[in-house]
Amino acid sequence: MKTLYVLPLCFTILGLLGCVPETNSIMDPDFNNDSREIEFVYLSSTEPPTEIYKYSINSDFFTQLTNTNGNVFDYDVNNQTGDIAYSVKNDQGGLDIWFLPFPYTETKKLISCGSNSCFLPQFSPQNSLLTYQKGTYQFESTSSYANTKIRFIDLNSFTDRTIFGSEIDNGINPTWSPDGKYLAYYQTDPVGIRILDLLGREVIFIHGFEIQNTFNWNSHSNIFYYLINEISDDRPITSVQEISIPELDLNRIEIKLNEQELITGFRASPKENKIVFGVRHSDLLSNQKIVIFDVDSNKIIGQVGEPTVSLGNYSWQSNGELILFQQFGYQSPNQKPEIAIWNIKNNTIKTYISDAYSPKFLP
Repeated sequence: MKTLYVLPLCFTILGLLGCVPETNSIMDPDFNNDSREIEFVYLSSTEPPTEIYKYSINSDFFTQLTNTNGNVFDYDVNNQTGDIAYSVKNDQGGLDIWFLPFPYTETKKLISCGSNSCFLPQFSPQNSLLTYQKGTYQFESTSSYANTKIRFIDLNSFTDRTIFGSEIDNGINPTWSPDGKYLAYYQTDPVGIRILDLLGREVIFIHGFEIQNTFNWNSHSNIFYYLINEISDDRPITSVQEISIPELDLNRIEIKLNEQELITGFRASPKENKIVFGVRHSDLLSNQKIVIFDVDSNKIIGQVGEPTVSLGNYSWQSNGELILFQQFGYQSPNQKPEIAIWNIKNNTIKTYISDAYSPKFLP
């Protein structure tokens, strides 16, 4: 067991992106020449009623998967089976957890939470476990995450399961390593990121108020990435840190951004040592672009975005060739988020769905 106390490192991330090709035009990825059916799911409408839909790119066809009277709150997709777990607002003001297995013909309520809120379901890579968060407050409550617990469901018996000796108190954002051997989560008291192995043993506790609750694993489960808030020259910056598992060697990843740009989040590629970052154009502006960083060469190899458009909720296709994301144009006439795909190989982008958000690829 090891506890890491992170001290602020105050120096500015400098650099220019002018040498990196940028794509601002909307072009059509050549999906029609691909015999594979590429599909993704998403939440319809940014305001209730909200349901989960599936979109098939090659056939240009969408299907409604849930019928909850528009009460879907959030969801997750099993990256191996395509099963879907989702939370639904109930009549008591809380959130319940439901399960929709592939091929999406029948749905099942897993957990009834009454006036409590059960949300953020996450499949483990071993397929037999589902984590979720439970808060002792109603969905629309202003309560903080301080009293949120991380709990587990056995998908073989569809019952609550005790792991690590008990449920996890004061925890949010549980994130499994791709091999299913580790669980990382953000702890609210004391503040920091804690990583446990399957026996419940603490691998490391990254402690400090400057630690963000944004983190991810690389595809081999031996590198853990996280973000730290820092101040340099009276400006906020965000640094990217990596820890090797189980050696626990700490390293800072240097990403050459413009001085005013700020990293907001990221997702590691499932196939290669690449990371897609969300980057705000300025710490004073909320809009952001997305940037692909190659860990091996330590270089930015692609980016897309412009100051009038904000990109987010990005995810990788399983082969690492496509990035699915949502975009919002501040000068767009409909003022609704759209779902688009970035074909990295061809450096092309196409928009598919309007007034939709939180997209995820299906396996």
